[in-house]
Amino acid sequence: MRVRAAVGAGLVAALVGTALVAGAKGGFPATRPRLLSGAAWLASVQVGQLTLLDGSSAEVAAQVSVAAPGERLDVVQQAATGYAVNRSTGTIRRVDGATFAVTDPARPLPAAGDGLRAFAAPDTLYALDTRRGLLTGADPQTLTPRGTPVPLAASVSGQAAALDEQGHLWVLDIATGDLVWIEHGRRHTRTGVADPGAGLLVLAGGSPVVVDTGRGTASVLDRRTRLYVVAARGVVEVCPLSAGTCPTAIPLGTDGPADLGTPIETAGRLFVPDYTAGRVWIVDLDRSRVVAQPQVLTPKTRFQLLTRDGVVFFNDPDSEHAGVIRLDGGVRQIAKYDPKDPVKGTGTSGDAAGPDAAPKDPAPNPAANPAPNPVPQPPTTAPKPRPTPTPTPTGPGQPPPTVDIAVAPNTPLVGADAGLQAVGHDGTPVDARWDFGDGSSGTGTRTSHQWTTARTYQVSVRATFPGGRTARGSRTVTVVKPPTLTVLVSGNGSVSGAGISGCRSTCTAVLRPGQRVPLTATPDGGSGLRAWGGACTGSRSCTVTMTGDRTVSASFVPRPTLTVEEPSGGTVTGPGINCPPTCGNTYNPGQQVTLTAVPDGDQFLFWGGACAGTKPTCRLTMNGDRSVQASFGFADPCPPVCAPTRGPGAAARGVPVVGPGRAARRRRTRVG
Repeated sequence: MRVRAAVGAGLVAALVGTALVAGAKGGFPATRPRLLSGAAWLASVQVGQLTLLDGSSAEVAAQVSVAAPGERLDVVQQAATGYAVNRSTGTIRRVDGATFAVTDPARPLPAAGDGLRAFAAPDTLYALDTRRGLLTGADPQTLTPRGTPVPLAASVSGQAAALDEQGHLWVLDIATGDLVWIEHGRRHTRTGVADPGAGLLVLAGGSPVVVDTGRGTASVLDRRTRLYVVAARGVVEVCPLSAGTCPTAIPLGTDGPADLGTPIETAGRLFVPDYTAGRVWIVDLDRSRVVAQPQVLTPKTRFQLLTRDGVVFFNDPDSEHAGVIRLDGGVRQIAKYDPKDPVKGTGTSGDAAGPDAAPKDPAPNPAANPAPNPVPQPPTTAPKPRPTPTPTPTGPGQPPPTVDIAVAPNTPLVGADAGLQAVGHDGTPVDARWDFGDGSSGTGTRTSHQWTTARTYQVSVRATFPGGRTARGSRTVTVVKPPTLTVLVSGNGSVSGAGISGCRSTCTAVLRPGQRVPLTATPDGGSGLRAWGGACTGSRSCTVTMTGDRTVSASFVPRPTLTVEEPSGGTVTGPGINCPPTCGNTYNPGQQVTLTAVPDGDQFLFWGGACAGTKPTCRLTMNGDRSVQASFGFADPCPPVCAPTRGPGAAARGVPVVGPGRAARRRRTRVG
């Protein structure tokens, strides 16, 4: 099918659950990982670094050097692992999400250079040369290529490729309009999806959507989503792809034409980057209006906007500026690095290679597999307040070393990985031994651990420094149980949300503390949502904040029917009713329905059935099936009882006569 959108040349499109994020000095499609903590790897071109921001605490969780300053640097992400894509050297480096170890540069597509793009699937890292139209798959751990490169097209735009959540890579051949996808290493093609020429590709609910920017149309393989089109004139158009039109237009309030970027959607909000003003427009999709317009950077700054696990991040790849945007428009500014001392906080690792390391094929390293639910690791700078270390005595005149313990997240969850690091203040430790306070131990200056019980633990470390000097440090770590969301469904319908998919009876999901979970109730045909219960109320959309265990119920009932008995002498109108001839309709449970009686030429008398009174309007609440009658009659000036008038030739005229039960319709009677 096609959806037409009346937009100008400044069209930018995004779909539910999909973001096309502009890369540093270029563009690249970003993957959409599922991170328990809502953490994102961000690139800093001027210093050649990747920074991991923890969205829940709005703090820097890690900072690593991966390239020479000024090189064209992008980043893609799978779970907690980041991949640094260097388009100056045509190389890729892997940053482990648990240990932050950096691999040597790998060159999966020789001579790709500035055309190199990467897409990180769970079991494959795809490398794409957009200039030559070549694709290859690599091992996500070692970056070793798998097989020979596959030709896709003469050239591929960075805005014409996307990776879905199942690990399928979709590529639009702009020259031919063919859609190509790679599934389990095999190439598939659907010809003629778009006209040859300009176009871009985005994903909607895991399905590709091809947007023809010249004709203003969208070709979809799955209609069950919405397309948001942002025009340069400052208008967001909402296009249900099953409708074929764009019925909703939301003005942003820009001062004239604006340089707008690709929007992202999360929790019922659409975030639209405005590069002209350096702000982000936040649109409430339920109410179709702008609810906030926070200033995030200085005007004329082209920044990145992305979402991870419901947390919205912004990033200026050409400076230290980044941060987190809340749903209400609040902004937390974060410095990715110290511009006066950019290498401060990068730390070192025995497994990491420096930014100038020569590209090579990395050897397999099975131990580098990340944990099932990796979480952000600690910052390499010392935490505050500092615990009191216990130094090992040293020789005269030599200050004793000190060591602190950094933990990320600060409050770990039961059963989830927490990162720990031994941080020295007068030198960098070369080794460490850990006591995690639960009877288990570990080694290494950077390590991770899972606690199985929610309580406070005393964690200690014995760190070894160059020259054999040692120091001890300790701190308390409070481990909490992740909150559980329980959904109870009755009747014919289902509920979906974060961790809950198509629940029709009783379902549970373990989520992160403080997470906002929008829930959607979908009734089956012939049914409607009667009401939410528990942590949700009302009969509309519901959002639960997981500050603890929460239980939500949803009750579905058959849609009630309103029947209007066919009147004589007038019509009855209302939502879905124009009687005669349309004298019945079904509604959502609890829906308010207003009926209006319109006489043909006489007068309306009164309502009957579920309506009462003599006013021409009646309002009903559809809590069950309802039946309504409307009575019309002859317009007569007499009161209900007319006595004969006296005088020569005088005649008294009567009024409509009402018998038992219903009113007699259009009955005219003369008395006397």
